[in-house]
Amino acid sequence: MDDLTRKHDNIVFSQQRFDDDHSLFEHKVHAYMDDEQLNIVILPTHELNELNLGRMLTPLDGYAFHDTMELDINDFNASFIASNRQYTNSQLLSGPFAKTADITLYDQDRFENNDVPSPDEKLTWQDIKTYDSHMDAQTIDKGFISVNDSVSLFISGLKQRNIPYITDTGDAFFNAPETRTMLKDYKAMMEKGTLMFDTSPSNTEAQSAFASGQTVLTQIPSHTLTSNLPDNDDAFNVGVRPAIQHSISNPSVMHQGYNLAILQNPYRPSNNQDAELRVSWEIVKTLTSTENTSMLSKQTGTIPVRQSAYGHADYRTFLETKDHDPYAAVGAIHQSQREWFTHEETYRIGSTPSLVVRKEIGELMQRLEDDAPVKSTYETLIEAWKNEPVHPLIP
Repeated sequence: MDDLTRKHDNIVFSQQRFDDDHSLFEHKVHAYMDDEQLNIVILPTHELNELNLGRMLTPLDGYAFHDTMELDINDFNASFIASNRQYTNSQLLSGPFAKTADITLYDQDRFENNDVPSPDEKLTWQDIKTYDSHMDAQTIDKGFISVNDSVSLFISGLKQRNIPYITDTGDAFFNAPETRTMLKDYKAMMEKGTLMFDTSPSNTEAQSAFASGQTVLTQIPSHTLTSNLPDNDDAFNVGVRPAIQHSISNPSVMHQGYNLAILQNPYRPSNNQDAELRVSWEIVKTLTSTENTSMLSKQTGTIPVRQSAYGHADYRTFLETKDHDPYAAVGAIHQSQREWFTHEETYRIGSTPSLVVRKEIGELMQRLEDDAPVKSTYETLIEAWKNEPVHPLIP
């Protein structure tokens, strides 16, 4: 931000963490220009649609495409931009900031002690079942593999199986027979003790299970790396692999995470609105620069949002330390699976907005863990969607 404050000596910055501090990125950036507050927020992609429906976001297209000397919009990962454009008139409503995608951690010592080769670079669920069958079951307390984000597992699973997120007739994925087959497969792995879902509110159960050696592998969002590592360095050696796939012929991993958006307040007109918006855009651009996205990735395990980060000298040097730095290993995994990235599609089912649909997916996965039959789970889910009231932000 130093360059910005030197360029605009009437700008003052501060940050405030939201009350819900389970996430590393839920902050509001307070920027003041001549004592007028600039409303720049960091928020998850699936919340953008709700704010857009309330006409609360400033589209960025006018800035991004008239700023070619300073910003190459094609430098951003294409899937990140597509994710942020899937709203009214395909407008760009935010700048990708801190993206995360599932990765797999495994206990290297447990594989070695059981004379099982280390997991392949391209892991499938069939591989997981095979590895499980060769492990000493007496040493596995919670399950062979724990999954931190069951919603991500569900959505990535749809993409890997080419199950449409929504059909031409308006039926959503829950009516697809392939979806039922996928859930039955997950259910069977749970019943065998191979798979453990984490559906606890704070997603801490899977973290503690792997870190304490109660599971052999875990699939996690990459930005939660720190909380999934053993407390002491000599507990066991941790290896890193890409997200687990249904098949290696159609790899896919859902990215999610946070974006920088500019709120607009129609109830507080400004005498200097054009200048405020221009400076807000410069802040978005600065926070998503090659240097800043590289630094954030090194510190948190997030995905660099710009392709140029992988050519940045400092980041290349960082990736070379992957054999002994887990954050560098995660960075290398992101680089290897960046062509697999896909985004969660946003839509409504009847009057039900995507934010609610996402919540219902989580509840569906919870019911699987609670030993509900697959058929009953579907019926309960569909009934919940039918009865969901209209969201107040939807016209």
